[in-house]
Amino acid sequence: MRKLLKWSALVLVFLVVATAGVVLYEFRTTSTFQLIVVYMDQDNPEVIRWSAEQALYAFHPDQDDVEQLSREAGARYAASLPDSEEARSVLTHLVSNGLDIDSVAEMDGSEFTALHAAVLSNDHSAVEILLNEGADPKVTDHEGRTPLDLARVISRNRPDRDFSRVIHLLEQAEGGSRRS
Repeated sequence: MRKLLKWSALVLVFLVVATAGVVLYEFRTTSTFQLIVVYMDQDNPEVIRWSAEQALYAFHPDQDDVEQLSREAGARYAASLPDSEEARSVLTHLVSNGLDIDSVAEMDGSEFTALHAAVLSNDHSAVEILLNEGADPKVTDHEGRTPLDLARVISRNRPDRDFSRVIHLLEQAEGGSRRS
């Protein structure tokens, strides 16, 4: 009986290790964007989130991922992670591997940076993280608007939404300028 239990335990360990290896291999060949999505999805089991995190830091991003993320203003994905410490860590990792934090989204025609996208979402946490990681608050979109200009326009057009925290952060980043 003891021998059967020992063999059963060994088989179970082998299956767990083999499964983990398959998951890590799969995540190694998955795009950085998809890994971030898996990593940030709180509905995923912890083991899957952990595996995605390990693969993200061990194998990603590669040059193709950096180029793709730059075409999408990909810093916005990392900055919008629900946990601000995770967001800072992932963003720092991506930037240190070549991601341009001020790249503009080419695909949707908006020419928004990640900072513009964070303003659109009224996500003061993402704005703060992006600014702290070196995002330039003076980069303009296709209409010549800085993120601060965009925040002010939206604030005027949508008085039901409070943009004061985002505006304050951007004003500080631009050196305290106060335009209306």
